[in-house]
Amino acid sequence: MVLNLADSYILFGGFLAFLFAVSQFVREKRGVKNYMLFIIFSSIAIIQLQQYFLMAGGNGVVKVGDHPVMLAQFVLGPSLYIFYCTVFNKKFSFANKTLIHYIPALCAFLLVLAIVLSERSGFVSLFPEPQIKEQLVRLFHSFGIVSGLIYLSAIFFQLDLFSLPSRHSVGKTTMVAAAATAWLLAIMVALTATYLFNNPRYARATMFLISSFMLFWFIMGQKYPYIFHDLKKGSKREKKGRENESSVKNPEMLKLRITLLMEEERIFCDEDLSLSRLSMMLDVSPHQLSAFLNSYMHSNFNSYINEYRVKEAISQMKDNPHRSLLDIALSSGFNSKSVFYDVFTRSTGKSPARFRSNLQNEIIPEL
Repeated sequence: MVLNLADSYILFGGFLAFLFAVSQFVREKRGVKNYMLFIIFSSIAIIQLQQYFLMAGGNGVVKVGDHPVMLAQFVLGPSLYIFYCTVFNKKFSFANKTLIHYIPALCAFLLVLAIVLSERSGFVSLFPEPQIKEQLVRLFHSFGIVSGLIYLSAIFFQLDLFSLPSRHSVGKTTMVAAAATAWLLAIMVALTATYLFNNPRYARATMFLISSFMLFWFIMGQKYPYIFHDLKKGSKREKKGRENESSVKNPEMLKLRITLLMEEERIFCDEDLSLSRLSMMLDVSPHQLSAFLNSYMHSNFNSYINEYRVKEAISQMKDNPHRSLLDIALSSGFNSKSVFYDVFTRSTGKSPARFRSNLQNEIIPEL
């Protein structure tokens, strides 16, 4: 009964990955991130579904010669790395030289093609002895796993995840990326163990981890949808069209939604918050949001967000009088102490240190 439930969960993860892959092509505007997500989810779906049917057939583990899984392993690592670059590296642009990352996958594809053709009647076998083919496939299979580990490790170190616990403030996007990267590293290690020990329990545990990762991805996608959309600027014609549509249909509803995001979800504490990301959360264009803030809130984006951050800093000064000003600044959404001092002084007319000193003098009872 437990195994049946586990296998059903694995099948669920495979179909969820497949649906995520297909969903990337039903969007009106697609970018590099969408194509990379299609490759990532397709690879995961192949691994999950093939493993499920192997279990259903009583085999239990992925064999060395299971070619779709080997190809999926080769494309998964580079696609994850390129997806990371499109999200976190503002200077990154997909070019022909980016395709260099897929050369090992192309070599693996040619090997699989040679194996398939050699197994058909009428084709000359490229492998005189079966042992040579088996050894070559095993070598490529091992390299596919190592390749995935290398790419994930590169993401891990570029995100500087070792210093994450000591950081004063971390953006939501970084937190999601950190959790996803650590999870995928655990999956790759589990895949390595499955391959080395050829153990059905390891295989089932690995597939269970992958299904759980897909569920995690779905939940994060609902909470932070901007991570999964291409935020790059469209064509000049599209940009001009958006600028001409600066008004929103229901400004009162938009005002309520943005107020809820600020006061209940407290998204202003995310130092990575931008006009584009906030507009994505509100399902309006950045130009519409900017025009709305100017017309209805009598403010621009930076001033509007900083107003909430200053109020949060003042609240923390009252609640935690001994907490350092740097900690207060970072936890309030400011990305540096200098920016905090500048914004706070312009808003209150006093520096943070002087403001807190006056605040402490006011709350000390007279003896």
